[in-house]
Amino acid sequence: MTAIDFAPPAPDPIVARLLRDGPDAELHPDASRFSEAEGLALLRHYFALLRAGTPQASDALAATITGVGEAAMAKYRHPQAFACKKGCSWCCFQLVTVSAPEIFAIARQVRAMPALAAALPEKAARRQIDPARFADLRNPCVFLDRGACGIHAVRPLTCRYYASFDVGACLRRVNDPDANVPYPGAHVPLRAWQAAILFAALGAAGLPVQDYELGEGVALVLADPGIEARWYAGDDGLAAAASQRSRPGAATLAAAAAWSARL
Repeated sequence: MTAIDFAPPAPDPIVARLLRDGPDAELHPDASRFSEAEGLALLRHYFALLRAGTPQASDALAATITGVGEAAMAKYRHPQAFACKKGCSWCCFQLVTVSAPEIFAIARQVRAMPALAAALPEKAARRQIDPARFADLRNPCVFLDRGACGIHAVRPLTCRYYASFDVGACLRRVNDPDANVPYPGAHVPLRAWQAAILFAALGAAGLPVQDYELGEGVALVLADPGIEARWYAGDDGLAAAASQRSRPGAATLAAAAAWSARL
């Protein structure tokens, strides 16, 4: 890919409002409704960044994904306080899948953390997640350091959406995958809405419509910085970090197709 000067497109007024205030939505357990105008504006913004295909565009896209998600969670925040706090890491022993642009952006930040970057290849190679388990205490996230997240400031949206009202329930879930964990119900439709729009933009840009395992994906990029440019050019150097669980389900693909039809 030829290097070009790139200034990320400024979010249009609708996307700017999403970043500030979150989406307008009617959230229900079975069927939620979102603004079509907001979804289309976000889809077009994602699409423009993906078509640019530069490191700056990846960083801008990852920042938009996180920013809209944070604004959405703040807008629809549950009145009950979360049990999550530094040192509580029961959710950090499971498979975490994120988008390629988020992996590229996080890898750039990790590259500036020499100790973390040096330890990552061995940790990623050693980690073997059992997809049948909710959590596997033998295989912590590669970024978990003494019970705390080593990339907390730049952690992906998937991790930000993961929250619980009861740490005891989280512990029970580690040993019993059928145990119920009380969580903020608004996070499920909000995350699904963002995922569908991102997958729609990926498909429209002719890029892989899937996520990748976080730690393995970042390790691959650190080992070969050229992966990012090749990924945008159609050569998926992150494929080794993909799995069946990193691919969107039928409901998400259907929602993404519906958004694509509006583009």
